[in-house]
Order: sequence, then C-alpha cells, then structure tokens
Amino acid sequence: MRTAAADWHALGTTVRLVVTDPALLDACNLLLARHLAEVDAACSRFRDDSELTSLDAAAGRPTRVSPLLAEALAVALRAAEATDGAVDPTVGSAVDAIGYDRDFTLVREDDRPVALRLRRVRGWRRVRLDRATGTVTVPEGVRLDLGATAKAWAADRAAATLHVPGHEVRVVEAPFGMPLARLLPLNDTAAVLVGGYHGTWIPTARAAQLSLDAGTLGAGVLAALPTDRCGLTETARVLRYLALQSAGQCGPCLNGLPRIAAAFRTLAEPGPQGTTRDDITRWTGLTEDRGACHHPDGTIRLVRAH
Repeated sequence: MRTAAADWHALGTTVRLVVTDPALLDACNLLLARHLAEVDAACSRFRDDSELTSLDAAAGRPTRVSPLLAEALAVALRAAEATDGAVDPTVGSAVDAIGYDRDFTLVREDDRPVALRLRRVRGWRRVRLDRATGTVTVPEGVRLDLGATAKAWAADRAAATLHVPGHEVRVVEAPFGMPLARLLPLNDTAAVLVGGYHGTWIPTARAAQLSLDAGTLGAGVLAALPTDRCGLTETARVLRYLALQSAGQCGPCLNGLPRIAAAFRTLAEPGPQGTTRDDITRWTGLTEDRGACHHPDGTIRLVRAH
C-alpha cells in the first residue's frame, strides 16, 4: 500500500498527516490545516483574538460561545470529571504565574530563571457550560487552559479510524454530526463497535440512526461486526488482549481483568455456563473505579455492552 505524508507545526506542536492515496495529500492537507486553524482561533490561550481569551472579560457572566468552543469545553470538563480534577481546565492563571504565558517555543527561547509562585486553582466545578443555550459561565478571575485536552480532541475530531471486515483500515476526516451509516457500510453487519476496545457494541439498527458524537466516539475507532461472527467470541478475544496489555501493578489489572477475560471465554463457548454470568457481574463490580488508571474501567465498559 502506497502512502504519502506531510509534516508541519500547529497548536504549538508537530502535525503529521498520512494518507493512503497520495493523490489526495494536498487536498487533505488543506482540510486539516483549516480545521486546526479554526481550533486555534477558538481555543488558544496565547492569542488576544481567540474566543477563549474573550472569556476573560466576561466577569462571571454567561457568554455565548461557538459550537466549536462549546465542544472543546465539554471535552475538557468531562476529562476533569473523569480524573477527579487531576486534569483541570481552570489552571490558566496558575500556569501564567510560572511563566507559561506564551507559546511553548517562545518559553524555551527565554532562558531567564523561573520564579515559582503558588496559586490556588478555583476548580472545574465552578465552570458552567449550557449546551442547550450555547453559553458558558466562567467565574471572574479564572482563566481557562484547554491544553491538556484540546490537541487530542482536535485529532479525534479530524479523523475517525474505520475498520470494516474485508476492507483496508482507513483514516478519514469526519465531522461530528455525520451519520454512522455514511462512514460504515452496515449491510451484513450485526453490530458496530463504537469507541474502540474501551467502547461499546451498538446493534446495527440503532447504529443506523446515530451520528458521530464526542460523548460516544471515544478513541475515534469504529469497527463493524459481520453477521457471520459471534459478538461474544469477538469480545472474549478483545478482553484477553486487554488483560495482557495491563501493567499488572494493581489488583484490578493483576487479578480482575484476567478472571473476567477467562469467564467471558467460557461464556462464549458451548457447554454448561454454571455461575459464569454471576461471576462476571461480581468481578466487574469489584474491578470498576479501583484501578491505578482507567484501563480496567474502559474494559468493564466493553463487558457491559453485552
């Protein structure tokens, strides 16, 4: 398979675009550059004309924002909730105080000593995002920094990885709101895996009615399950893989995931099931929210899709 690639800088980092049809490289390059320029104009903390910077002058009043910035804020707040505040978008003033108040390349060129200042972060729960009205309320004095999530979100938004049995894996640019049926051929498909191995199975009839959404797309991976494949068997294979990919540094990864994977393999095989279903239910409850990372939680999400 022939590929072509382009490299450049955007959003304070490197960008690499790879396409499987060299004839489309220039066109895809232009689309991606436009997409990243729109993200920068909406989300940059270093541009005086960005939409994010304009929130500094809102003085705690509800402010209408573009759908693009609202989506970026929703992702940031969801990350804050999932990490119990370890990833917090209200750290803008704090990172400004230690000198990270301009593009990272400019920070590196400035070799002045960094004066350490401690500043309390107001906390992500103080930010109010109303998706229905398209407004956000940021407490007065709080500066938002979306750097922890915006780049990954921009990459997810730019491309969804598609896998259809019998076809090559493809990476395509797909805007949120596009129907899944336009991305995946759903004929002879029993279900669609949405969000990758930490995602969930969706029956074809329901998938045909869904559109790409930041809340469900997860890792940006879509996979079609053919009608001649068993969903339990395929999930058992995935669970075994996930159990083997853990660091084995905590109880849920060392004990929970291998037991769940083995039980699911029993569930997928013909013969007596015994207490297998009850065991899976019990072990998922003991594993969820107890790992040193969220790898077990994503695995449990896949288990509960059945």
